[in-house]
Amino acid sequence: MKEISVTIRRAGQQDIPVLAALFRQHLEYHAQIDERYTPAPDFDPVTLFRRCLNSSQVILLVAETAEEVVGFLFGRLLFEEPEPVTFWQWLRRRLRPRPRIFKYGHILGYISDCFVVPSARRQGIGRRLVEAALQWFREYGVEEVEIGVLPSNRAAGAFWEALGFEPFRLQMRRQP
Repeated sequence: MKEISVTIRRAGQQDIPVLAALFRQHLEYHAQIDERYTPAPDFDPVTLFRRCLNSSQVILLVAETAEEVVGFLFGRLLFEEPEPVTFWQWLRRRLRPRPRIFKYGHILGYISDCFVVPSARRQGIGRRLVEAALQWFREYGVEEVEIGVLPSNRAAGAFWEALGFEPFRLQMRRQP
């Protein structure tokens, strides 16, 4: 496959319509793997991305060719205690301290979504998106970055393992 020239950059307001369309493709892909990932009928990715672009706790990157955006990465800062919490939950806990259970508590980076359109995959675009996000996390003093992968999504698991991610915690579910 011919290599594509791609620029990785921070997303802006002008990217919201294409990000919303790519995010829907991303969700549809996951819904094929597990129906629990089917988006709610009233889900509005435009509102989500508008909020994210206004947050200093979020990194939203796009991969762009000369013609179009072909991928995105969505990550954020969490504060580990030992379960990830949002900045505001972390701040409330600092204002009303509780006894700590675990000896650590640090800033955690979390990459919730990384998506490259199928026609542009296997050309290093996902890796470049992740590398740019990791740089942003380092600038914020992040000590660890976490991702989530569906066990049945073997291609994604292999991608993240090739980038140095390793299993940390197994979460399980069942119906009551």
